[in-house]
Amino acid sequence: MRDSKKADRKIAIQNAALELFSQLGFMKTTISLIAERAGLGTGTLYNYFKTKGDILFSIIKKRSCGYVEELDHIIDENVGLIESLMLFHDAYLNSLSLYNKVILRECTASIFSGDVELMKSINEIDHPYLERHNTLFLKFQKTGVISETADIESMISTL
Repeated sequence: MRDSKKADRKIAIQNAALELFSQLGFMKTTISLIAERAGLGTGTLYNYFKTKGDILFSIIKKRSCGYVEELDHIIDENVGLIESLMLFHDAYLNSLSLYNKVILRECTASIFSGDVELMKSINEIDHPYLERHNTLFLKFQKTGVISETADIESMISTL
């Protein structure tokens, strides 16, 4: 029961924040406004998220998980490297298209704020995408499409 209530509160916070970010923008939205919209006290909200940036990236992370299964499917398909890469990028970009422009703009502004914790959150979101590239490149390295001496880590770092 307690875990269910916690999950419901977290979803309420995310939904309230999403509405407010869309209406007011990230900068004008405050933690207290989010708490009020979610029907919670500000202190209670802080039990779930440290900052409004954490809330924003939790929303994005939650929605972006869907593309991971699609990437795994692409890896298993019998298509060439270039087509696989195009399908990978399409899946990733399509996952971002779930958000309205305001949310993407606010997310981008947050990225450039220089906040180390936000950068860690972004890294967490992109990690499965980059990890799947590694798997894809290794697959094509085993079949000889990519040279055995190719530095896969360097290839991924340019993405």
